[in-house]
Amino acid sequence: MTANRLVGVVCIYLLLGMIWAILYVFLNTVSPDSFSGVESAAPAVQVPKLVYYSFVTMTTLGYGDITPLKPATGTLAYLRS
Repeated sequence: MTANRLVGVVCIYLLLGMIWAILYVFLNTVSPDSFSGVESAAPAVQVPKLVYYSFVTMTTLGYGDITPLKPATGTLAYLRS
């Protein structure tokens, strides 16, 4: 395992978390109130909370402070974990 490979793995992990966060923002913009714990506002306001939700889901911590409310959002969340 080289340092370059380790850095590459970390970058891919972080990139996957950000891609899923963008998908969550898109879904919450198209279908407002898709998540409890995320107010329906401009996407710029939603991004930090949904990035947090993406990484909490990805690491399988599942704190429960943000939860999917609609079937499409739930499906996207369990495809992620």
